[in-house]
Amino acid sequence: MSTAFIELSTHSAPSSPARKLCCDEVSPFDNMPSPAESPLHCVEHSTTHSALDTTFSDDCGCSCSSSVSYRTTPGFSNPARPFEGVTVVFVRPSSTARIPIYTRLRSLGLRIMMVSREHRPAYDIGVDRWVLCEPNDPDSITAALAETAKLEIADGYSGEFSHIVTFDEYGIFPAAVLNERAGRRPMPFSSGFIDLNNVKTRFRDWCVEHGVRAPRYCSMRRPDECPFEAMEAAGVTLPIVIKPCPGAGSSFVRMCRTREEVLESVPMLWAGIERMAKNDVYFAGGLSQPPHLLMEEFIGGQEVDIDCVVENGVLRFAGISDNFATVPPWFSEMGGVAPSQLPSDAQDSLLELLNSYLAAARRCGERCHGVLHFEAKFDPERNAAFVIEVNCRLGGAETQTMVRTAFGVDLGEAAMRLALELPLQAMPPLFSTTGVVAASVNVYPQRVGHLVDIREPSLDDPSLVASVPFPVAKGSLIGPPPVCFGCFLWVVAKGRDAKEAIANIQRLTAQCEIVVSEPTA
Repeated sequence: MSTAFIELSTHSAPSSPARKLCCDEVSPFDNMPSPAESPLHCVEHSTTHSALDTTFSDDCGCSCSSSVSYRTTPGFSNPARPFEGVTVVFVRPSSTARIPIYTRLRSLGLRIMMVSREHRPAYDIGVDRWVLCEPNDPDSITAALAETAKLEIADGYSGEFSHIVTFDEYGIFPAAVLNERAGRRPMPFSSGFIDLNNVKTRFRDWCVEHGVRAPRYCSMRRPDECPFEAMEAAGVTLPIVIKPCPGAGSSFVRMCRTREEVLESVPMLWAGIERMAKNDVYFAGGLSQPPHLLMEEFIGGQEVDIDCVVENGVLRFAGISDNFATVPPWFSEMGGVAPSQLPSDAQDSLLELLNSYLAAARRCGERCHGVLHFEAKFDPERNAAFVIEVNCRLGGAETQTMVRTAFGVDLGEAAMRLALELPLQAMPPLFSTTGVVAASVNVYPQRVGHLVDIREPSLDDPSLVASVPFPVAKGSLIGPPPVCFGCFLWVVAKGRDAKEAIANIQRLTAQCEIVVSEPTA
């Protein structure tokens, strides 16, 4: 039986058919005031402004704003299909968890062209046309789009597209480069700032320089370096967390409590980087620095995700959710609870950290415009929040479903409206929720073997919001980390409060199993 460790840190308080993933549900905030009537939150001065106030109130002395201008699309007059007649290019399909988001966007009228190394039939329900090329190479994408335009024209379309976007970690940088080349606004930042965010050591350097609280850290640039010399020079003490750079999805991220564990882990992580580099050119030179290892102090306390919608540098939505504790020594994500159950002062500290990041970006000339997945920890012993990393795109796996269920916000639609310079859908005020608590779990195999079956929970359970298995071929050799780092099934349940939601997800998890056979010699 596959098991999940469902618990928050010790200081924390603990529908539609499942496969619809909430994408067709009506949000309780859908009847809120229009964007012009909804408040904005100035991240630099903690001041509330009207959403379409292009000057901002003089009361806060806010000099950080610029005009907010919107344009219309052919279908914007139809609220049910605001993207009618619009074609957008997506760079890399990302995981199958994105499929419901793509289908939801298509139901709103959007045409989707997908840049990918290969055709992936599972996504066809959410894709109008495939653009096959090397998705990490802007020149390759440009050439492929030129050929695709001919096919589009032959099929009666204009051959043009409105923007290039991505929901994939490794598509963010090339998408930004392509938009800059074409004179379009990169999202959520310039390609240079995205590079800074995605290169973990550069991001840590930037945080120190600009006063954004982050863990103490050092790096290893070569496999033959001594990790302890770097740690001593930087004042980093055990326990530490070692991470490959670049990297995503917590792959190969490992906790080390002793010097022996460090010596065991370092060669393993370098081997992991080599393995990833063979499968993806992104690791071989997609960013400004060659692959290396980041070593940082371990921050205790509750880890959280803050899913944000930021418009032209102004925070429009921020939903905080708590992560369930990971299983040492790895940091594979186990699920969590939304909204956060942390005390209000801890949540205030986390939002202050987010605001300090956005304000520091503004001071560097970067006005964030897009959806962010901001990962942080709140350490109760130090009574302080620390940024872990910032994903410059919509969060993965169950994030869309969790945020929709707990906060009533469709992050995919928000990202597309920002890209197309359309008014955002109505956003709830900070700390507002739907009154429903969502809990999720990521299910992993418990031993190494060949995949036989992925057993889901009962789809008739009234607390079930979504159950999504990943399309892994039966017979594949799988196992827990470090054999495999991705989950094979994620499940979201709901409850009237956190206690009920967690009890529901525990009951549903007990029904799940990643069935494997004995590995052959």
